[in-house]
Amino acid sequence: MTMQIIPVFKVTNLAKSKEFYTKRLGFAANDIAADCVAIQKKDAIFHLMERPGSQNAHCRLFVEDIGEFFTERETSLEEWKTLGKLWLSANGQLILAIKDTDGNTIELIEGNQQQLD
Repeated sequence: MTMQIIPVFKVTNLAKSKEFYTKRLGFAANDIAADCVAIQKKDAIFHLMERPGSQNAHCRLFVEDIGEFFTERETSLEEWKTLGKLWLSANGQLILAIKDTDGNTIELIEGNQQQLD
């Protein structure tokens, strides 16, 4: 049996959030219902669900190369810096933390989870 965990970010304006993830970050979007959209890039998938008074959430995406995550958009390092905070962790992993229009945070982390331990 296979199992998949799909995080759900609650947002206050679905259209605005969908535009942020597709236009700014290069994700694909598929409408699931009037108040929910699936956001996907390669194997990373999560849902945006419109709810008034939403609270912030946090999600980590482990990637082999942060640069490759944005290659199809030809995003420069300067543009990355406008999207969020870019830094090296204590163990040398490159991390880009991005806040969406509702304050939800996505961390793109180069490497894998074992390297964080």
